[in-house]
Amino acid sequence: MTGRIVTLTTDFGESHYVAQMKGILFSQVPDVTIIDISHNVTPQNIYEGAYILRSSAKWFRTKSRPVHVCVVDPTVGSSRKPICILTEKGIFIGPDNGVLYPAAEMSGMDRTYEIAHKSIFHRKISNVFHGRDVFARAAAMIIQGLPLAKIGPALELVEKLDLYRFDMKTDERGIWIKFRPLHIDRFGNIISSLKCDVLDEIFAKNKPAHLSLHTSGHIFPITRRKAYYKVMKGDLLMTDSSSGEVEIAVRNGNASEKLDISLESEIELVLR
Repeated sequence: MTGRIVTLTTDFGESHYVAQMKGILFSQVPDVTIIDISHNVTPQNIYEGAYILRSSAKWFRTKSRPVHVCVVDPTVGSSRKPICILTEKGIFIGPDNGVLYPAAEMSGMDRTYEIAHKSIFHRKISNVFHGRDVFARAAAMIIQGLPLAKIGPALELVEKLDLYRFDMKTDERGIWIKFRPLHIDRFGNIISSLKCDVLDEIFAKNKPAHLSLHTSGHIFPITRRKAYYKVMKGDLLMTDSSSGEVEIAVRNGNASEKLDISLESEIELVLR
């Protein structure tokens, strides 16, 4: 059963593009409830979009399935497919570029369909704005009761995206773990691709006495703590993010600025 809740996650910023998507939804389903997860995904950053969607979708624990529309679509207008993924906990709509996969996998993937319904494609569709002309229209049709099997042909495969990639090596100098930022929040905290349970397992086996971060050609000593207040103001720490990833922070400061880290950076943690 599908409810009348639609969430939106995009890289459009606070722009009129978001309003146009909402216009389509309200025009076709006047009583729809639209919830903005975020429109501040870094432009074209599929990894950050996937992280934000995954970390937010799981909190929509409604009796009927919400519809999650995510548009981070750097190859819009190409041969990439517009898709709809049915899961146990929701329906995910967006481009088949991997941005939907982490959230859909976590939600219990069932079936995937290409969005190809004739009522969408009989009208003129912009080659640069499928968020409005394809994804918002498909969401509205599904909420109105269109069976997913009629939205388009079933797909056996979808583009996968592994958010939690890291590399690890050991030598005489210690353990070296390379990973990447997934998201930098407004406080400058860095949410990483290294999961807390993975790091805790490494800690338990090796019991390191010294930790340091290597990034942008610099080395920073850092500690592992359960909360920000466990270190002095201005000090670096690694803690657990609210979604279970390793978070790098500065108490009452900005870790991204202190470390000169962006979403394109590579981070290396050294355990000795």
